[in-house]
Amino acid sequence: MRGESHARRDGEVAIFAIGDGGDGGGQHWVSFVETRIHPRATCIGDRHESKFSSSHLRQSLKMNEAAQQIIQWGKEHSADFPWRHPKNPYESAVAEILLIRTPPHQILPVYRQFLDEYPTVAKLHEASERQILRMIESLGLRWRVERLKSMAEYIIAERGGEFPRTLEGLQDVPGVGFYAASAIMLFAYRKRAFLVDANSVRFIERYYCRTFSGEARRNKQLIAAMDELTPDNPATAIAFAEGFLDFMRDVCRPVNPLCKECCLSDGCRHCHMSPEGT
Repeated sequence: MRGESHARRDGEVAIFAIGDGGDGGGQHWVSFVETRIHPRATCIGDRHESKFSSSHLRQSLKMNEAAQQIIQWGKEHSADFPWRHPKNPYESAVAEILLIRTPPHQILPVYRQFLDEYPTVAKLHEASERQILRMIESLGLRWRVERLKSMAEYIIAERGGEFPRTLEGLQDVPGVGFYAASAIMLFAYRKRAFLVDANSVRFIERYYCRTFSGEARRNKQLIAAMDELTPDNPATAIAFAEGFLDFMRDVCRPVNPLCKECCLSDGCRHCHMSPEGT
């Protein structure tokens, strides 16, 4: 299914979490990028222009239109996963750990059973690793047990049972990582945030016919693009994130994307270059 950004205001620090998955295909943090917005920059990274160029304005309008189309698509097609409206950051953190490299529909029954058995971080702290393993072993990746246990121990011992409320604080929680921390900020705390992951790379490469060299998810232009693609309003940013994750899983798939059914096909360069949707 995601770092918090304050990038839209001049002179502030922008923080982005970079991950592998998105909750459509499992989430896994990779790196952390911090940069500072120039007072009159048109985007983050290496570009510090004194005014908006016409090409940048056209791109901004195109990205805004794409975001609105994805939000509308999400209203009609997105799945209503419980971790997208958790009661608290604990439920969000559990989901992020279970979602690592695992399809959401596979973890859904396990997630619900897990929260029934361990509804609070205190209950999880009391459980043994063997008990936790019995709950989640059907998902594989047994090292998740250690992440869950370490997270609970830290929150109880170091935080008095309370999760941090900032992205920086969440990054200190064992087992959470940068990507999960940003997802907690987005879905549990309802703060504007955006995720840079394999879905983001695929979307920008296809929609704009871009190719990124090296570790694409660390690319500053990609990060800037996802920042600009994400609406400023927190509620709208959440709706976009939900729609985007499902859209990338179900339509703009890694293999055999459904270009003929895509709501963005008119503006997508990949669709025009690959009319058969390959």
